Amino acid sequence: MLPMARPFCTLLRSPGAVALWLLGAWGCAARPRLEVALPNPPHSDTMPIAEPGTRFVSEAYDLVENNFFDPLANLLDVPEHLGRARGRPREAANLNAWDDVEDSAWFEHRNGVRPMTPEEIVRGPNTGTGPDTSAPWTIVSGGAAGITPKFTIRDVRGNRYIIKFDPPDYPELASGAEMISTKLFYAAGYHTPENTLVFFDPAGLAIDPKVTVVERGLVRPMTQEDVRSLLRRVGRGPDGRVRALASKFLEGRPKGPWDYEGRRADDPNDRYEHQHRRELRGLYVLAAWLNHEDARQGNTLDMYVGEPGKGYLRHYLIDFGSTLGSGATVPHSRVDGSEYFFDLGNIMRRAITLGLYRASWEPVADRPVHPSIGHFTAEGFDPAGWKPTYPNPAFAQRTARDAYWGTKLVASFTDEEIRAAVRAAGYSDPAAEDLMLAALLARRDRILRHGFHIVTPIESPEVTYDSAGTLILRFEDLAVRYGLVAREQRSYTARLKHAAMVIERSTTGRVEADGRGTVRFEGVKLTRPLPAEARGRVATLEIVALDGEGRGRSTPPANVYLLLDPATRRYRVAGLAH
Repeated sequence: MLPMARPFCTLLRSPGAVALWLLGAWGCAARPRLEVALPNPPHSDTMPIAEPGTRFVSEAYDLVENNFFDPLANLLDVPEHLGRARGRPREAANLNAWDDVEDSAWFEHRNGVRPMTPEEIVRGPNTGTGPDTSAPWTIVSGGAAGITPKFTIRDVRGNRYIIKFDPPDYPELASGAEMISTKLFYAAGYHTPENTLVFFDPAGLAIDPKVTVVERGLVRPMTQEDVRSLLRRVGRGPDGRVRALASKFLEGRPKGPWDYEGRRADDPNDRYEHQHRRELRGLYVLAAWLNHEDARQGNTLDMYVGEPGKGYLRHYLIDFGSTLGSGATVPHSRVDGSEYFFDLGNIMRRAITLGLYRASWEPVADRPVHPSIGHFTAEGFDPAGWKPTYPNPAFAQRTARDAYWGTKLVASFTDEEIRAAVRAAGYSDPAAEDLMLAALLARRDRILRHGFHIVTPIESPEVTYDSAGTLILRFEDLAVRYGLVAREQRSYTARLKHAAMVIERSTTGRVEADGRGTVRFEGVKLTRPLPAEARGRVATLEIVALDGEGRGRSTPPANVYLLLDPATRRYRVAGLAH
């Protein structure tokens, strides 16, 4: 089927299927949140596969599909709307028993599991120090896809790099943004390229005789004048050297971008639809933090890693020149990150109110806070209302649990770690560094205040018993840990349910002096013989957080899943869902 046929078929099919959708939606909405919370062996997506072909994407079609076809199809997705209305949205498909994802070709736990040192943050994905400058670089390609001036070089060691430049009126803008975002996205767990700041004298560049340019429809060899003409459009330092970003070619063989929805047909390891992957839904929170408004498939890349027939696809985020306050060739404006390129909702609001409607970004001053960082502040930033330039299918499918997962990634970055990432930008003016750091810290804190209140934010649950046989559940409350709720004001209601043995007990809990939440269940006794099957031995312990003067949460409780040990007739923790 042609690519454009899919959205048209979806739209044509939708009206006639509304009745069936309603029935299906009711069944989907009523399904349990988790049938059984026992860990399953994770599927490895790094198994050897045949080398896929290269996937090509039309930028024009991508723009039209994401701005028009997909939003219309989503508008008619009745089961999804009904499920969300009943508090039962479709959750991510690739979750383990602990409401998390396994390390994979998409994502690897880093800072959120083991805090990285400032030195590790600065190093990021880099395995070296960038292109060798002991000998002249050789230009091997006159350009690459994109809107910014760039060319490809080969250093004396034979490594290839894409050299990207800053706009002349905004030195350090794009390169600084790309350096910071690369370090933070990598530390969060995503696969990113090796990017390095470089300073070089253009006079020392050589040109491979095979490099050509197109002029007036004719192909001819590239000359030094072509290089000088390109470099007239980029910024330079006071010493005449050019500051640029060197992005090392990735390991493996490129196989084109990956999409934020669907699956790649020629990759047997690609078992989950991308819009239902937790690491892509939760990426929304990181993208909002860093204002990655260009989060679309054009800025992704699949690489086949390994020998032919023995390798696999690794999935990368690439090109962060349009993050933070940078729009690559110009600074971002105040609308970037606040509205879609074609934002039908706001268009209709302005039309209905005859132009009186004002979006949250409109009162914000539309000017760069500094030439090196562009327009990037916490003013007017809404962690739940941020928008990329194009609607992103995975972002649109995110649930509160996905957003909470992404919030934990942002929360893992300390002030010192963020400061280290900002220093990697190499800003010449200390004021630019201070402004960037202040904006990142303020946006992080807003994300935490939002993301740790949309679910009951408990982690690391553990069960113990005292001498009287009282079941004691202890856990960490991230809202307390990050100072969003005072320890003295936090309390909990909890309910233990075990349907197979007809147990249902309720109790209350509080935060102890050591900062961990605690709930106790006294006199939990079995009322039926132990079931033989594992499923029948699973109990659910629901926890709802209360703060202030007993104000309850309106969000769903956290569910801690307990497994009954037949030998000891006691529970142990087997899973967690928020």
